[in-house]
Amino acid sequence: MLTCSRLIPTLKAIYTRLAGLKTLAILLAIILGLKFVAPPIVAHVLTQAQVLEVRLLASGHRQFVAAGYRKTRDLAALNSGAHGVPEVDARNYMHVQQIEVSAGRITATMKQTGVMPALRGMTLTLTPEIGAEGIVDWHCTTDAAPEYRWGICAGVEE
Repeated sequence: MLTCSRLIPTLKAIYTRLAGLKTLAILLAIILGLKFVAPPIVAHVLTQAQVLEVRLLASGHRQFVAAGYRKTRDLAALNSGAHGVPEVDARNYMHVQQIEVSAGRITATMKQTGVMPALRGMTLTLTPEIGAEGIVDWHCTTDAAPEYRWGICAGVEE
């Protein structure tokens, strides 16, 4: 026979088990939800991080080209390894295959492997144009998918 003194601990035990099952059910729902929702979000974040890498590396060369132009007044002479424009050893970078400067034009190319599919082999080109008073203006072109172009050419005219 179940007395009041035995009923309360029994109900507490049942409640504890149900609360544990409820928590387990909630965790399972969260895990299943993340399985379907998270991969596209994670892929997008990883792609944006790789976009940022190529953009920063290519943009970093703008200062060298501008300084070289101030010295030489000749864009055609500004190539990788000449007039203060450094040669880049792309082996130091995870996702960028090469960065090359030719006649002042900076071209960065993404690797074919180890990068997000949307960026494989993508190129980013920063083209200098001499503006008023010898100031170097930049124009950006890329063959990236439209949803990533804003991140690549942000702050530079397209």
